[in-house]
Amino acid sequence: MILDSTDTIRQDEIPILEEEFPVYSFLVDARKKLSIPSLFGLMVEIAHHDAERRGWGYSGMIAQNQAWVFLRSLIRVGRMPEWGETIRIRTWPKTMEGITAYRDIQFRDAGGEVIISATTLWSIIDLEKRKPVRLTPGEYTAGKHANMHAVEEKPVKIHGGEALHAVNSFRAAYNHTDMNLHVNNARYIDWVLNEMPVKLLKERDIREIQVNFNAELLVDDKVEILLDDRINENGAYVGVIRNGQTGQQAFAISFKF
Repeated sequence: MILDSTDTIRQDEIPILEEEFPVYSFLVDARKKLSIPSLFGLMVEIAHHDAERRGWGYSGMIAQNQAWVFLRSLIRVGRMPEWGETIRIRTWPKTMEGITAYRDIQFRDAGGEVIISATTLWSIIDLEKRKPVRLTPGEYTAGKHANMHAVEEKPVKIHGGEALHAVNSFRAAYNHTDMNLHVNNARYIDWVLNEMPVKLLKERDIREIQVNFNAELLVDDKVEILLDDRINENGAYVGVIRNGQTGQQAFAISFKF
């Protein structure tokens, strides 16, 4: 979305967005803590709110047949907020690199303590051509927060390794999709979590999450879920989702406990 020079100057003056979110019962897991899919849902929601006020949001992008796509994330978890808490989530855009842009996010508790920190990587695609759209400084200006970090490291490519093995397969259904009829980001996470040992998820706290969204899945695509049942040499538990028709990896996630 093209911004004129006045808009670009105004971008530098826009403060960090901070919003309050109650942790409702439908956002928590069996431990009564914010679930991982809900965590990602809140991250995407506040990113959308900030993009809208900066002129890069859904309403402006869709008018040009474009959309933001979530590519990668690295999340550090001090603790997950619990049912009944009210949290404050902050977000700001960071640097732009070619066809990608970084955005950082922080979750704070009622006392102002940072409990979750994340850095995320995004790109814009042309919805008709299904190709990335290159950003320019005139279109994307992060302002004074460009080099301010919630997490300074960048998310990286997740490697599953030879120990990955298939644990489930099915067809993507209509209720798995988002407003663009692509499988919703949180669904990929749900699918992997559903195949992980319940004992592991109930008894151990997740301290780091990395995700790679590599390719879209659509309604009726065959979904294959693969897991590495061991904690690998990097201390991570890895899950992968691939397109069963093409063999292409659509999603990968790693957890550190």
